[in-house]
Amino acid sequence: MTDLQLWAYDARAWLVGVNWLLCTVIGWACVCRFSAMSKRTVRRRFRVGYVVLFMAATLSGFSWVLFGEWPGPGQIAMACAWIALLGINAGNWRNGPPDYARSDPGGFDPLPHHHAHRKDTP
Repeated sequence: MTDLQLWAYDARAWLVGVNWLLCTVIGWACVCRFSAMSKRTVRRRFRVGYVVLFMAATLSGFSWVLFGEWPGPGQIAMACAWIALLGINAGNWRNGPPDYARSDPGGFDPLPHHHAHRKDTP
């Protein structure tokens, strides 16, 4: 085995490890969101979205085993982008589902209060 072949294998192994770690972080974030959700209080599209993201992260993290594909820079960049998006949005989920994701009547007020009591409406 030449040095180039060994380096290429080491680089692929490093990419597999980094990709698996990033996908694990995405999966953990989804599990944390799952724990804050219920069918009664969170809109279906949000629940389905996090299930799909969890499945995609799992498949991506194990792509080298499941599909025989080595992760590349694009796959790792996409995982980093998802982690950034989940991180930016984490504050909204810190105390439960945010208002925009809630489906229960008490969680979302579509109109500001100053419009709700206008005198010209019955």
